[in-house]
Amino acid sequence: DKGTLDIRSQPQLMSATEEKILTVKLPRSMVLYGLDIKTVSAGVSVDLTDEDTLTLQELDVSSVSGNVSVSAANAGEISLSTTSGAVSGSVRTAKLEADTVSGSVALTLTEKPGVPVDVVFRTVSGQLDSDVDSTGGADCVWEMETTSGDAVIRIAA
Repeated sequence: DKGTLDIRSQPQLMSATEEKILTVKLPRSMVLYGLDIKTVSAGVSVDLTDEDTLTLQELDVSSVSGNVSVSAANAGEISLSTTSGAVSGSVRTAKLEADTVSGSVALTLTEKPGVPVDVVFRTVSGQLDSDVDSTGGADCVWEMETTSGDAVIRIAA
């Protein structure tokens, strides 16, 4: 597709026990509509700490089997999901979705929200521990869903 970078590993060229690390660096001051990262049988770590001038409307990070971690993620909409693994990191966003089937969600906000937030948590067997007061019906919505795992939301000091 136009504007899409697709990277696939060649498992037959590497040992199954050999660690594989892929680093992708984006130009500073870049304006992207979205950044969509998907993996199978691998964890994902997205570090935008030094990318304070990178503008994103949407950040979507998912893994079928592995942890999903983001640092200093700043986007209008953020979606983090994994089937088997944990979701963690620091975020600043108006719309958040964090989903895991077998794992926990642990997020730290870079600052206290300046607007009311509707925190929606769905689980079969888990608990929510949040520093953010939830206001039902707010425009800013953070949805978290786990089948078996807890969710924790903290505000950075």
